[in-house]
Amino acid sequence: MKTHTDPVKYDAVDWHVGGDYPADLGPQGGRTHIGMYLAWLVEKDLLASAFVDRYPNEVRQCRDHMLKGSQLLQECCDDVLVSEYLSELGKAFSDFYYDELFLDDYVDTLDDAALPSIYHVPDDWNSYETLRLVLEQRYQHWRQEQGLDG
Repeated sequence: MKTHTDPVKYDAVDWHVGGDYPADLGPQGGRTHIGMYLAWLVEKDLLASAFVDRYPNEVRQCRDHMLKGSQLLQECCDDVLVSEYLSELGKAFSDFYYDELFLDDYVDTLDDAALPSIYHVPDDWNSYETLRLVLEQRYQHWRQEQGLDG
């Protein structure tokens, strides 16, 4: 697994807000997809111990579905997902997955023709659970390819 000396910025809310972004949403719609990924990282224990040590209550609340990933992103990550928040395994998987596949999986899994845009996906645990199944498949396949299972 490769390691980084400089933090990698995987995503940021401000990358999504503006331009063609729906004016009626405010920044929350740009936070949902990143937050769902962050919640999954919490669930899989793929966060850096320094991050968990700094925000133990928020991480626990997210794991217990009392705090959404989007709230964790806003309150503890300044609306930015960067590699320094992740464990080495979390970084390695995110380096492989996030830029190339995550948004496609998110859209393919949660886009609904009844929604005005992909940014209107409900930021709730039902949407997360639907996406979590796809994330889990991708992660398990990647672990097998890396020789991490077996």
